[in-house]
Amino acid sequence: MPLHSVPNVKHFIRQLSYLTLEYLDKDPRCTVPVILGILNIWPIQSAQKRILLFDELKEYLTMAAQGELRPIVDNFFCVIAQCLGSNHFQLADRVLQWVDTELTLYIQSHNSFSSLVTTYRRHAYNHLVPALMENVRAHWHKKIQESSNMIMHMMIQVDPQRYLDVFRRQRKRMMKTVRRKKKKYRLRGRSSETDQGTRGDR
Repeated sequence: MPLHSVPNVKHFIRQLSYLTLEYLDKDPRCTVPVILGILNIWPIQSAQKRILLFDELKEYLTMAAQGELRPIVDNFFCVIAQCLGSNHFQLADRVLQWVDTELTLYIQSHNSFSSLVTTYRRHAYNHLVPALMENVRAHWHKKIQESSNMIMHMMIQVDPQRYLDVFRRQRKRMMKTVRRKKKKYRLRGRSSETDQGTRGDR
């Protein structure tokens, strides 16, 4: 997807998306390679570009057969989790609204997001649940916290046991991170006290 990676793609992405959709309509076999191409060039810094590519990605997803998505579902859910966990409000809010709508309507077409979550639960929960938990715990915007909490409750209803498994693993990771930070601060404090004592002896 060379044209999607150029810096000024925002100026012609609508036309590019239209042409790509026309091409995929004639040759659906290329849908998954196109989705993979989008995922592989996913921007790291530009939230605005991620919003544009996310809107495009949704369109391509509706054209892909679910079974063909198996090789890329882990990468797909990883990107979705990064987007909904973004500190950029517009990006996180747009992705959360889409996820909420899909899960609420529980659209069971072969290429819906809710169907992907149901079919590939291990990949979906491993990526989405930690991102949602972090949003609820620490996101700066209240709406993102509330939306994430609502989606978490829906995912609990879909598969309570899998949710609890991921929830417990993520909580252990968070506790380890907190313990490491506390230990780091204690060591810094001791080092500072030692330095002060050394200067005092002089």
